[in-house]
Amino acid sequence: MWEGDSTTGDLSIFGSYLLICGETGNDASTQDVKVISEAEDSNDADCGYVYNDNVSDLSYLHPDSTSDGWPNTPSSPDHSPPPNALITLSTPSTPGVKKSPRQIPKTLPPCRICGDPASGFHYGVNSCEACKGFYRRTLKSHRPHRCRGGGENCVIKGGNPRKICGFCRYRRCLSLGMCPEAIKPGRYTHTKRTQDTLEVLQMKAKASGCAVSDEEVDSIVQQLLKMDNHVLTNTYVSEHVIAHKHTKVFEEQRLKRETFGLHNDVLADDLYNDIYRRTGIDVDNRKYLINFFATCIEKHVPGYVRFAKGVPGFSDLPVKDQITLLKHGREEFWIIGSYRGFNSEHRTFVAPNGTAWTEMDYRHRMGQEFATYEFDMADKLKALRLSPPETVVLKTLCLTASDRCALEDPGKAEALQVRLMQVYLRLVRRRQEEEQRGVVAASMGCVVNLRDMSQLSRISSYQRALFREALDTHPVLRELVTFPGDT
Repeated sequence: MWEGDSTTGDLSIFGSYLLICGETGNDASTQDVKVISEAEDSNDADCGYVYNDNVSDLSYLHPDSTSDGWPNTPSSPDHSPPPNALITLSTPSTPGVKKSPRQIPKTLPPCRICGDPASGFHYGVNSCEACKGFYRRTLKSHRPHRCRGGGENCVIKGGNPRKICGFCRYRRCLSLGMCPEAIKPGRYTHTKRTQDTLEVLQMKAKASGCAVSDEEVDSIVQQLLKMDNHVLTNTYVSEHVIAHKHTKVFEEQRLKRETFGLHNDVLADDLYNDIYRRTGIDVDNRKYLINFFATCIEKHVPGYVRFAKGVPGFSDLPVKDQITLLKHGREEFWIIGSYRGFNSEHRTFVAPNGTAWTEMDYRHRMGQEFATYEFDMADKLKALRLSPPETVVLKTLCLTASDRCALEDPGKAEALQVRLMQVYLRLVRRRQEEEQRGVVAASMGCVVNLRDMSQLSRISSYQRALFREALDTHPVLRELVTFPGDT
């Protein structure tokens, strides 16, 4: 957390959006409300984001009335948030009471061997203490087991481990990949935890006794699609319009390289900082780009919050949990709503607002590793061939992930995510049979990769001094950004 952020009470600048966008009625009027004037008109970058406070008029967000297929953008748009959009609330706190931070729970699938609750990742497989101990003892004893049933196909089921056939149990351990070389000492990795959590989430969604009906699925999807009107996304932009933009920016970049002899090398941060410190010259435009993107992200916040408040069940979560989920889910939410704009052939990106960028711009902003990861991630998402309903549900799943951050009521958030997982599974089953194969597994693999990408973004942002400087002039973004170690 940044110094000086506590002056606005428990909810701060970002938290206030929840109350403005959440139709809180008279409750908000009883709070100590003040307008944050310094946040308005503080940025003059033309990022193409337009806000219309009249919710019924959403035409400016979708390409249904413009000649080039992109959202209607006035020639001189007003980029200030609508009046009263930026406020802070001073909420009374209970004196002398300090809540200890809740630990993020470790969620594990059942033991792969016997089905009992797993205790960790042992010898390369999620397993319980009993099966881990059995495998370790077998390795040390070197005594061959004999099948109790004689058929070498005994059922391996938890409960009383003494009644389990040792021969078949050991063979199952080997078939699932248990081996001494698979021991991984150290922390429970971010990627592994995400994989386990998503597997458990799918199991709960499939095993739930109150599965969603087709009517409920349609109702939830329609609500999410309606709220998707409040965020900038290229989900609904036609392929040929995006392709035209890619070709245009690619040819412009090629012409610049041929005319001015531009190269694809990126200055190291230390060298750039040294040049900027000595001359004050933004030699490769990275300072401008970072501030430009910071402004665009900040302008995206009202629509992002409004979308979340429209997710069935999201507003029932504790306000602090809503804020935490919004902070941690931003990267995944954004990439799922914009992945169609990435082109691996030309290495260009067309943003949801119609502006086009090259991979070099991304390198200057976030570094080579993140730029490459993001383009690769977009290709993986394209391979899923998601429909608009599947897209909006998948990004809502990422937004409501309860396992990666400390929440006041994680159970309620998990119940919401299980419901959304049920909806997503039902949508996939509506595909043609040949199109269903592997989609869910590939989707969950993408979610794992998105988590890794989000973590990489936090690390990359934290390491770049220019990004940290940009936060000083973008107070809303400063509230939204999380860095490594934040919960």
